[in-house]
Amino acid sequence: MKTIVNYLHYISFAAIVTLITACGSHRAALSPEQLTGASVEERFDAMISSYKPWHSLSVPVKVELRSPSNLSLSGRAYMVRDSLVHISMRVLGFEVALLRVTCDSVYCIDKVHHLALIESLERIGSDSGITLGQIQSLMLGRAVIPGQCGRLSHKSRGLTFRASDNESDTWTVSAGSVSRYPFVCVYDVDRGINQVSSVSIELPGRKPVIVSCLSPVECPLGYIPSSLACDMTVSAKRLDASLRYSVGSLKVDNVDIPSFRRPGSSYRIIKFADLIKSLSSASLF
Repeated sequence: MKTIVNYLHYISFAAIVTLITACGSHRAALSPEQLTGASVEERFDAMISSYKPWHSLSVPVKVELRSPSNLSLSGRAYMVRDSLVHISMRVLGFEVALLRVTCDSVYCIDKVHHLALIESLERIGSDSGITLGQIQSLMLGRAVIPGQCGRLSHKSRGLTFRASDNESDTWTVSAGSVSRYPFVCVYDVDRGINQVSSVSIELPGRKPVIVSCLSPVECPLGYIPSSLACDMTVSAKRLDASLRYSVGSLKVDNVDIPSFRRPGSSYRIIKFADLIKSLSSASLF
């Protein structure tokens, strides 16, 4: 049986790659019926308008990894809009692992074996154009466009939208090579609710990252997926991971965020590069 540190190792990696792959005014969104015959640009703008504003939230979560190993751990995720993602993992009621991402730092902590990964978020994702706010949007199954801050629109500078026809469920959003963050996002859209069902994000020199938004549920935030799956390749290894939310227990705003203390001198500090390297090793730590 794998040790808790092995679990933390894969959970930390799954969480980070999901994060690095990863409020504005709100107006009434058009219903799917009203979008019949609408262009992809109009449907994209209607999707963005359907997103409800929020400041903080918490939700029970289960992390499942199917490749390169099999594991499942449960905990709770907390978010503060544009500033914090905090995921606490527990076994028999005891916190054994913690992932905390702020605007500038990533912390992955194993409280059982006193191991800690501490990295700069900017260094990990400096060439992706993905912000912490967009990481949160990906985790909620919302559309993101690398390098685009503020309220999204089809009129955002440098973007090209394409669909096979006006009723297509597949949209391609791209930025040309002149952009600081040239990318291609391919969205598969659930036509019935006009929401993202999956997105493939392609950046130059990288294999695509595919995020699937499964079993969407209507809640105070609009629609969010019951399960968020990530499929990607890193260091020649396939990573197949998912976050399963208990949406019925979602709390929005006025959420008590857990306190945090940086790892002390008793912790051994590891680096993100060590985490990547050890995935190719038969033995972990």
